[in-house]
Amino acid sequence: MSLQMSAVDLTYPDGDDRRVQALAEVSLTVAPGEVIALTGPSGCGKSSALAVAGTLIRPDSGTVAIDGTEVGGLSEQDRARIRREQIGFVFQRDNLLPDLTALEQLLLTAHLRGERPARHRGEALDLLADVGLAGHHDKLPRQLSGGMRQRVNIARALMGPRRVLLIDEPTSALDHARGTAIVELICQLARERGLAALLVTHDLATLEGNADGLLHMLDGRLTDVAVAV
Repeated sequence: MSLQMSAVDLTYPDGDDRRVQALAEVSLTVAPGEVIALTGPSGCGKSSALAVAGTLIRPDSGTVAIDGTEVGGLSEQDRARIRREQIGFVFQRDNLLPDLTALEQLLLTAHLRGERPARHRGEALDLLADVGLAGHHDKLPRQLSGGMRQRVNIARALMGPRRVLLIDEPTSALDHARGTAIVELICQLARERGLAALLVTHDLATLEGNADGLLHMLDGRLTDVAVAV
């Protein structure tokens, strides 16, 4: 399995000698080519679950495995390498660098992996075409609409040998039509590339016919098993 979390607990400091429970006994599995949506009210632990799945935070207990490798006991350097090479992140905001073109945003990921960006130019152009931005590779973020910037964000997350795709509220800044199109695109590309995708969203209307399953979180706990949506 590409992403597996087993009995994960996570707490945060909350004043003197106090801790607040963010995740409690969270277990989930996302297979290659599968898209599982995670929903729930604000503050329920969804973003914490993504951060643990993406190796950004170590849980207090439990295990996280990426493509069969348990990552909890790895060094910070090895965890950073796994993030660079195996995990794609689609953030709520596109976080594009204002002075880089769409193509350069993608090529930067190769540079961060210590590779020559020029060798990945073809892959980057193909990805931009896959997300509907063929011919826009030389545009700066200010020259693109909100939906187009989010598409660059998605393409950037797919650059390289990814195994897992983690998506945090990708439709929050978009209207319903554009949001639905973005979710459809994410699900299509995740399946085509055999990625295990975990998608956090409040916008359940965009999931219909797209996600393979739905998990609901409340107070740091998963309350339902995955079901078709």
